[in-house]
Amino acid sequence: MIPELYQKHLKNLLSESQFLLFSIVLIIIQDIKNIKLEKIAESLPLPIQVNSRRKKLQRFLSLPIFELKLLWLPILKKKMARSNIY
Repeated sequence: MIPELYQKHLKNLLSESQFLLFSIVLIIIQDIKNIKLEKIAESLPLPIQVNSRRKKLQRFLSLPIFELKLLWLPILKKKMARSNIY
């Protein structure tokens, strides 16, 4: 499960289908404990061929939204603000 703070931020940045795919990918990684693109693509529950799943996953993970400054820095700032750490 994705923590609430992360969920709110991700839902603002991603479309509903992108957020769902992101959630599924996280569940798969936690389940198979492997971060190889091919293994994740094999485990994706999509009704398309494995090569197509791999390409879809590769395109998805290379979206600009997954850059450090857009995705993770705002989350870190919010966590620090909650902890009163500046």
